[in-house]
Formats: sequence, C-alpha cells, structure tokens
Amino acid sequence: MLAALPLIAAALGIGYLGGPLFYALVALAGLIMAHEWLRLTLGPTPSGRKEPLAAALGLAFILLVALASGWLRGGGADGRALMIWLLLVVWATDSGAFFVGRALKGPRLWPRLSPKKTWAGALGGLGVAALVSIAMGHGVAAAGWTLGVPSNGALAVAGLLVGLLTEIGDLVESAAKRRYGVKDTGRLIPGHGGLLDRLDGFSISVLGLALATLLGVSECLWMIRG
Repeated sequence: MLAALPLIAAALGIGYLGGPLFYALVALAGLIMAHEWLRLTLGPTPSGRKEPLAAALGLAFILLVALASGWLRGGGADGRALMIWLLLVVWATDSGAFFVGRALKGPRLWPRLSPKKTWAGALGGLGVAALVSIAMGHGVAAAGWTLGVPSNGALAVAGLLVGLLTEIGDLVESAAKRRYGVKDTGRLIPGHGGLLDRLDGFSISVLGLALATLLGVSECLWMIRG
C-alpha cells in the first residue's frame, strides 16, 4: 500500500491535467511494459521458453493500450471524466478483491492458474467496483464536468463490466506468468512487481472502454459538458 499510494496520486494528478505530461507518462509506461514483456518471452526464464510470436503479439497489445489511453483522455472534460473514472474503478476492483478475499477466504476461483484468488474476492471486487462507479458518477457531476448523472443502475452496470474486464486481465497475466515460470514480471514496485503486474487489469479495461466509446456506448454514463 505504501508503494502504491504515491503512484496512485501521481496517476490521478497527471490524468486530471492531461496534455503532453499525460502522453509522456503513457509512453514511458508503454516502454517499461514492453521491456518487461520482451524479457518474459525472449529472455532467460526458469522454464526456458523463447517465443518470438508471443513477444510480437504482446508488443502490439501494449501499443494498442497506449494508443487507447491517450485517445480516451483527449483534451477535454469528457476525457478527464472517463480516465479518472476508469482508474478509480479499476483500482477499486483490485483493492476490493484483495481485502474481501483475505477477510472471507472460501473456495478458490481458479487454483491451477492463481492459487490465492477466491470467489469471495472476485465477487467482492465487482461489488466495490459498482459502488465506486456510482460514487464517481455523482463526483464528476459535483465537479462540474457533466451536465447530469444517469441512473445509479447505469453506473453500476458500467462499473461491473469494467470490474469484470479488470479481473479477466489479472487472470490472463497470471496465466502468462505461470507459462513462463515467474512470480512477477519485474521488481519496479515493491510488493506489486512490474508495471505489467500493476496494469494488467487496466490494460484490458481501457481497451474495452475505448471500444465502447467508438460504438457510442460509453455516452450512457453521463452527458459530458464541453
């Protein structure tokens, strides 16, 4: 938690400001994630796998994540609202799953893939994501970024979908680490591992939100003030 808090504060601050500083942060994060992925797929790992195709596909994925992040943030109030909302819902999912899972324990979600994750944690993460999404919807309205707030139900559904994508991203990364025989993708963040470890859920979620925005679905979240 101590390692994550300064990073969370910095990400929120830069996400709020947007502009060149945000794009620079996205580019830097993308380069670090690419380095971690190449080391995982091409470098010396305990299982000894070297997979150029997986390396290339991973780099393409990271590039899409970076482009989607920059495009969603944009330069206006709509980009600010979407990016801050997304960051908070993703972090709420991760934190909710961790604390609820530790408190309630119970049956494992997928023991062979990720032994520590539980059904209670997964459901708890989704519940917290929905609550934070609702709170954020009212928050952006109070901040003057929107013309109005839709029903709590619409915000809850959006939060649940982002929470689900976040948890899928976490499981996908767990599968990749198990395939290459490593515990973490890096040592950049104490207690969290590398940026791929920290941004696995966000990566899937930002692509999902970008697709929803392209299709016009994300407009149901709130009416953006120009």
